[in-house]
Amino acid sequence: MFYNSKQRKRSLNANEEYLKVVDVVAKYSVHYPLTKFTCKRVEDKKTDVSTHSLDRPAALMASQSEEDQDPMKVIEELNNVRAEIIKRHYGQTVIGKQGELLTLVKFWDVLNMGVNLFLTKPNTVQAKKNTLLLFANNRLVESTSIKKVIDQAYSIVQPKGGYSYFCYMALSVRPDLIDVNVHPTKKQVIIER
Repeated sequence: MFYNSKQRKRSLNANEEYLKVVDVVAKYSVHYPLTKFTCKRVEDKKTDVSTHSLDRPAALMASQSEEDQDPMKVIEELNNVRAEIIKRHYGQTVIGKQGELLTLVKFWDVLNMGVNLFLTKPNTVQAKKNTLLLFANNRLVESTSIKKVIDQAYSIVQPKGGYSYFCYMALSVRPDLIDVNVHPTKKQVIIER
């Protein structure tokens, strides 16, 4: 709809726009590990994002009823695929030379909320920029309050200068506790309480 608009053409050149598309596709490929993603330029043979060659557990790909599968085992297998996708897309410069990620999966029945979290260990990543992939209810979002909390937590355990972190966080939040009307693109959110 806005492809030929003058404003869009003035604000981004083709290369910048493509790099933003690759970034978004890479983030969604981490969040949806069972979906096979590919992103490349039309005229180029090089693929910038591809998750086709990853091994996915057959139990996850088969259409079994939910009653037959243990939910924690399914999440564990999904997270193994997700960790491989993170290592492939973000590499040593973002997740560290050891490539170790700390994983946490927690669900609170009382609140009907959950979190799936991947973090790099402190003092392992020497990069200029912190990387936060935040999904709330399966939507790629930004939250300054969550980013501040993660920044503060890492600042306690790692020295200033030279070290950064990688964090993937998938939140499952009750819709009445999340405000998506902060920004017209619905990219920024505020989570109540």
